[in-house]
Amino acid sequence: MTKRRIAVLILLFLGWYMIQGGEYSTLDWLELRSERTREKARIEALKGEVDSLRAEAVAVETDPEVQERIARELYGMLRDGEVVYQVLREGER
Repeated sequence: MTKRRIAVLILLFLGWYMIQGGEYSTLDWLELRSERTREKARIEALKGEVDSLRAEAVAVETDPEVQERIARELYGMLRDGEVVYQVLREGER
């Protein structure tokens, strides 16, 4: 090989190393960027969920209709005059 080819190969290697070598390569950097984008999207989704849960907590504390629905669903409470009908499958008691 000539000195010129060796110099070109060295320059190509140095160029490649500048882009891909070192502690973080370009591919690592691109992966970190996409991961950051995904995490920002997760944060926004979680913020929306927190806002929804806050609104639900306020409704549970202040809205009588929500309180009644919870009492009926979770605790099986009834209004005066209501009757519960329980349907049993064959063989159940």
